[in-house]
Amino acid sequence: MAETEKQANHYHLCIVNLVIGTLYCSKNNYDFGVGRIIKSLEPIQKKVKYRLYS
Repeated sequence: MAETEKQANHYHLCIVNLVIGTLYCSKNNYDFGVGRIIKSLEPIQKKVKYRLYS
């Protein structure tokens, strides 16, 4: 698997976990939902970059 494919898969799983966590929070299941949202950001050094939002 090429490096760009690995990175794309990495971001895809991040988005999937973020959406799942948001949906669970909207249904008042905050324990699981917030856990999924936090899991989607780990490791935070690779996921949240200032260039992403500029």
